[in-house]
Amino acid sequence: MRTASAAARIEFVYSPPGISEEGDKVTWHWTLTNIGDETADKVVLTDKITPNLHVSAVDTPCTPTGNTIPCDYGTVAAGDQIEGELVADLPSDAQGTVQINGSVTWEPHATTS
Repeated sequence: MRTASAAARIEFVYSPPGISEEGDKVTWHWTLTNIGDETADKVVLTDKITPNLHVSAVDTPCTPTGNTIPCDYGTVAAGDQIEGELVADLPSDAQGTVQINGSVTWEPHATTS
């Protein structure tokens, strides 16, 4: 029987964005952690950049699709921490704010009886 304290809990946090010296790229770094007591399966962090920018580099296993970037981490054990980085190109005529937002989904680890 599962108790509330024995569940997987996935959290993530972005570091402040870094702008290249040339002003043509923005970089985000994130840390995803399973702070729960159990393994999590099918862990997917989905990043979304607003406005839509070209992603010039991103860590594996992330796959850019327009301004949405899903990162399929699969199984994440209790206490495990994963870091990632994403670099997007800033157009020379860029104005306003560029943002990254994310959401994470996972399933409880399948156990056998």
